[in-house]
Amino acid sequence: MNSWLLRGLGLALVHVVIRVVLGFAIAQWPLHGSIARFALFAVVVVIAGVWGYADAKADRRDFPSGRGGADLTIGWLCASALGAVAAGIACWVIGHFPKIDTGGEGLIFELTSGAAWTLLLIFIPAMIGIGISHFLARRHESHESERTTASV
Repeated sequence: MNSWLLRGLGLALVHVVIRVVLGFAIAQWPLHGSIARFALFAVVVVIAGVWGYADAKADRRDFPSGRGGADLTIGWLCASALGAVAAGIACWVIGHFPKIDTGGEGLIFELTSGAAWTLLLIFIPAMIGIGISHFLARRHESHESERTTASV
């Protein structure tokens, strides 16, 4: 299985579960909808960012020089697109079940505006996580080279 396929389907599952939980939370506590939306939004962002960070760290471990590693940008873009479309379709289908509210949007909305938002919600935090991982790896390498130079 391609790594982007696993990432895309995994984050689509996270997004669908979050939207179903959000629907139940708003139905139970309608006055706390804003807090629930923000908290669950943060969960999706953190999961995507941490996964991107871990992905870049593993890639750097496999290719310590930073050359020849995987193209994480395209991989995460494909994963984000798959996750966005899969989550949109799944939320639209689940939204037709009785007593489950996922926002009540139509299929066209879920596949266009909703998918675009979900794509950004997955892709941008993953890229930030990858950037942080690369920054920390370069910083660690520079400290290692300073120690090596100082000990010689």
